[in-house]
Amino acid sequence: MKKKPLPIKEAAKQTELNSNIKPICKPLKIESMLMVFIKRGSRGVNRIEAIYEYGDTALNSTVSNLVHRYGISFKRISEKRKNRVNEFNRFIRYSLLTCKDEEKAKSLVNSFRVRRGLTPIEWEVVTK
Repeated sequence: MKKKPLPIKEAAKQTELNSNIKPICKPLKIESMLMVFIKRGSRGVNRIEAIYEYGDTALNSTVSNLVHRYGISFKRISEKRKNRVNEFNRFIRYSLLTCKDEEKAKSLVNSFRVRRGLTPIEWEVVTK
């Protein structure tokens, strides 16, 4: 005789009762890109690198969101890259503008981590 599956609400209640561990979600795209900007420092990242290395297909939108919603400023450098038919395309290379913006980015990463049930990162203090 087969067991009848529990209704969804009942199954959810049982899972909550049997588990005292908060589920950990994957990092948000914005969190991942903040980590990229922090890690790469003044080298920054352009759209091509963001697509191939990090999966962000809309880097300009991610940067715009960080600027307008979170108040993080970016340095923007225009660069040309040759495409496969030997024509040049323009791309923008983005990097965090100041140390203050880097601190904001680190703080934001930690707030996202806490929301996902992880401990904050203890960042190295950089003296300049």
